[in-house]
Amino acid sequence: MNTKNFENSIKICTFAAILSLQRELNAPIAVQQGAYLCEPKSAKFQMTGRYALWLSMSWTQVIGALSFVCRRWFTVPIICALLKNKEHKYMKTAKITVQAIQEAVNAPKYEFPKYTTQVINLVNGNAQGTRPAVVGQMSELIQQFPGQTLEEWIDWYNKQQPKAVDNATDRIFEMFQTMHEAASKINKEMIRKWVEDLVYTKTFCGLKFQEAILKHIAGELGVKYRLATIEEEAQNIDGFINDKPVQIKSDTYKYKNTAEVIDVPIVYYEKRKSDIVIEYDPNDFL
Repeated sequence: MNTKNFENSIKICTFAAILSLQRELNAPIAVQQGAYLCEPKSAKFQMTGRYALWLSMSWTQVIGALSFVCRRWFTVPIICALLKNKEHKYMKTAKITVQAIQEAVNAPKYEFPKYTTQVINLVNGNAQGTRPAVVGQMSELIQQFPGQTLEEWIDWYNKQQPKAVDNATDRIFEMFQTMHEAASKINKEMIRKWVEDLVYTKTFCGLKFQEAILKHIAGELGVKYRLATIEEEAQNIDGFINDKPVQIKSDTYKYKNTAEVIDVPIVYYEKRKSDIVIEYDPNDFL
């Protein structure tokens, strides 16, 4: 096949593809309340059904035509066509505030002084006064509720959980008294110590816990340990236990899909709120 025939074949295939697309989008499609109209039979770009005009076009003209079609048909309209819809409906989004919902159901409006709800939330986090064991499983109860109004819900809930609100209130208030007593002991010097402990100690230990892991394992096995040098760290070695190299990795690494090959023992760790749980094979270091 010579170059001219090859070019014509490419043009014909492209022309056929656009005709197919035109048949697929055989009806005007309105997008966003008519602001954008795509009409496959538009006079701006009309297919004659004959290849002669198409073949006579230069490649610049072909590309320009394809660009026009892409702009017209390969955005929202093509998605509609793939979904077999004749038109794309504009879906408006809106936000409804919690206050608006409360007003809609005529809910009583409670007024709280500034910061008090934050304090109560904090206290309740310690008291666990609104846990299911105290007030019931709310997601299930609301599904079981047969009524419609807020008043009906309050009446029905109190029958299902007659002591729940009193019990929750008592637990939270008892914890509030305990925390209020603790708060009375706080002064500026204590706050400074808390900040220093967070910024200095906890931050450093949280980032530099590898040595603690090495030291613990070495102590358990009665052997020596050391941290890796900068050169050894470049080889993905975190330290040595009984002169044997070791890598220290989070336990989440065990579940990662990775092609990385590690030919030294691995110690896995899980960082929790107050401690670190480690997992290792003692035989790797004996």
